[in-house]
Amino acid sequence: MKKFICLTVGCLLMVVCVVEAKKWKPVERRRSPIVQSNSYQHMYKPTAAIDAEGFEKLTDEAMPLRQNRLIPLDLFAWLAARDDVIVLDTRSKSRFDYKHVRGAIHLNFSDFSQEKLEKLIPNKETLILIYCNNNIDGDEVAFARKALSLALNIPTFINLYGYGYSNVYELGELVKADNPKLKFEGTYKEMQPAM
Repeated sequence: MKKFICLTVGCLLMVVCVVEAKKWKPVERRRSPIVQSNSYQHMYKPTAAIDAEGFEKLTDEAMPLRQNRLIPLDLFAWLAARDDVIVLDTRSKSRFDYKHVRGAIHLNFSDFSQEKLEKLIPNKETLILIYCNNNIDGDEVAFARKALSLALNIPTFINLYGYGYSNVYELGELVKADNPKLKFEGTYKEMQPAM
């Protein structure tokens, strides 16, 4: 008798489950429109003043030119000593103040704009030399190494080219910080013990 009751209750439960299952509809999972590949494009029009395609085109134009504008230390040092040449340092102001190539002027890369560049370098034909953290070896305090593909020289060159500066050259070597061919100045000298 117990078996019969258990079997009957079991069958009734199965029938109830089947009936209820037919009424049940699975919850439709909604994916975020951002997750769906490019599906958000028709719903959202960006209004930021950014032109990624223009930057890509500018990069495609500038990079071959940059390859021909990488110069050795001897030429960089000789040009840096001339009065008609600008050495531009685009690192942070604190690192620039601490230590930079002698005679360099500063404009933080994040502050680049047409107006600031024209104020600092009015003649777009001026010979401009650039260098960055990844050119100096052995002084991580002043010249902290960046990932190779993110070295500051690359976007600096592209931006100067994009703003119309056509005479930009870049130090193409990794130079030891104590190399006597490259002269430095800054507050680091004040921190060195007197000899």
